[in-house]
Amino acid sequence: MKLEDQLKKRSEGKCELCSKEAKLTIYEVPPQTQTNEDNCIMLCEFCLTQVEKKAELDGKHWQCLTTSMWSDVAGVQVVSWRMLNR
Repeated sequence: MKLEDQLKKRSEGKCELCSKEAKLTIYEVPPQTQTNEDNCIMLCEFCLTQVEKKAELDGKHWQCLTTSMWSDVAGVQVVSWRMLNR
């Protein structure tokens, strides 16, 4: 099974940070030596632009981290922690 298919199945077709059902993109959580299911997460365009610092942070949107930070997925935990610290 392709990585994208594995991630879509795991995320149930939702952003793994905000749970928005939108166009999703694979985000490779840095640093990494190889791309795999453990260090990649599915993000909506809104979360992706803010995670990659391409847009100004919207504090109201990131209230979603109160639930996503408890994910069993290490990549989601790491990105949640990083966004909370920003």
